[in-house]
Amino acid sequence: MLLNPLDHLLGTRTKVRLLRALVPLDRPVSGREAARLAGVSRIALKTLEDLGSAGILNQTEATGQHLYTFNRQHSLAPVFEELFKEERRFTAAIFDRLRQALEANGSVESAIVFGSTARGEAGPESDLDLLVIVRQQEAREDVHLVLTHLSAGLSSDFGVRLSPVVITLEQLRKQSEEGDPFIDEVRRDARRIMGPATPELTGG
Repeated sequence: MLLNPLDHLLGTRTKVRLLRALVPLDRPVSGREAARLAGVSRIALKTLEDLGSAGILNQTEATGQHLYTFNRQHSLAPVFEELFKEERRFTAAIFDRLRQALEANGSVESAIVFGSTARGEAGPESDLDLLVIVRQQEAREDVHLVLTHLSAGLSSDFGVRLSPVVITLEQLRKQSEEGDPFIDEVRRDARRIMGPATPELTGG
């Protein structure tokens, strides 16, 4: 820990998720709430104790339970605060680039990220799944071309592999009426880039 503290403090995905959830907070949270906010299992309680022992989290006891806060007095606290700010900017920059390209096209009704990225479960091999809904069938080819050009820049600038699905609004509504599980997945996981959300488009 002394020579390479980040190996210990950021050594597992669970630690990263817990710190990501706790760094912005100014209030103490229980281990259970910390796990919920971070989207990790309650097994994370041991990880919270490890981070508390390392000093990056403050650990207090109240009403029979441990409460945790990010230790802003720690010498590495500014590093973590800036790291997670930059991470949020990174994601926002990707979404902004997608939004600007699709809005400039003029025929896009809505664009939605779905799948593992939207759920916060994406790994190094995951694609960025993007559903783009266009108003007319004739626009699909143009939008595919826009996304093809955009894909190279996203890969080089952000390390992101774009996996787009382009359908018409009519096709979306038809698949929704037929109970297509793909539409259910999009509804469940969606992170909207632009335009109305899927339920607004399908009336469900």
